[in-house]
Amino acid sequence: DEEDKMFADAWTAQALSTFDATGANMVSVQHGDVIQVLKQHTSGWTYAKNLTSVRLKRVGNDCGWIPSWLVPKGPSEENAEEDQSQQATAQAKAAAAAAAQQAQQQAQQQAHQQAQQQ
Repeated sequence: DEEDKMFADAWTAQALSTFDATGANMVSVQHGDVIQVLKQHTSGWTYAKNLTSVRLKRVGNDCGWIPSWLVPKGPSEENAEEDQSQQATAQAKAAAAAAAQQAQQQAQQQAHQQAQQQ
């Protein structure tokens, strides 16, 4: 289905605040509503579906534009931060392993030198 492809990256979040729709292409949101984020736009607006509104059969639009500040940041940003954290951890582990290997090599060299001196 075309709409499924268009919103393949959709995710859900809880609304951080309340927003009363002022236009026909907007959707009202109450604090704590479960929102399906369909598309976040760089303009600061998010196209979303209010799943709580659908479930409670509220009057008004179920889908429409809301201000982006109503939902927490998207999973892609969180994943990017998590990826950076994992990369930093991996780099730290690699550096520690390299330092341990270097220390082991130095200890072996010292032991070899001491054995030759005896």
